[in-house]
Amino acid sequence: MPRLILASGSPRRQKILRALGLQFEIAVPDVVEVDWPMAPTAMVLENATRKWQWCRTRYPGAAIVAADTTVELGGHCLGKPETRDKAFDMLKAESGRMQIVHTGFVLAHPDEPDVQATTETSTVFFRELSDDLIHRYLAVVNPLDRAGAYDIDHHGDWLIERIEGSWTNVMGLPAERVNEWITCRVVS
Repeated sequence: MPRLILASGSPRRQKILRALGLQFEIAVPDVVEVDWPMAPTAMVLENATRKWQWCRTRYPGAAIVAADTTVELGGHCLGKPETRDKAFDMLKAESGRMQIVHTGFVLAHPDEPDVQATTETSTVFFRELSDDLIHRYLAVVNPLDRAGAYDIDHHGDWLIERIEGSWTNVMGLPAERVNEWITCRVVS
């Protein structure tokens, strides 16, 4: 089995791969990401592809998993908040609303000329959030490195009523799709 590289420094993506029982190395690609707020699926796929390409040149004999995630609310992409005040504003805007989480990902085995490059979409329905609840949430969760200012895996139940689609996709990587690819290509 070739070595497996996760082209991401995301602790949540690392957690997903560990939960799948995979051993992997981490490479944090040094790429300029595109910001196409009116084309979220194209944006995350392009960013994931750029991360994969960066890794492929450095690890040509490795299997690579690269991903990028964004949150779309009301037709606009929510990035990562720069301050806690901006995180509060984002969570207030998400209160009682539905959002779409898009993850673009590239899965590539060194012995296969074609890579799997696709997107996964999940729909997240937020509870009505009081100011007090948002402040309590922000006191225990660091929102600054999370698209949409929340972490579904860390007190996400305080904020989220339900999810349609892949739960791990909301974390940043659809485990079901990655596991299928790993099982079919890397393990066999």
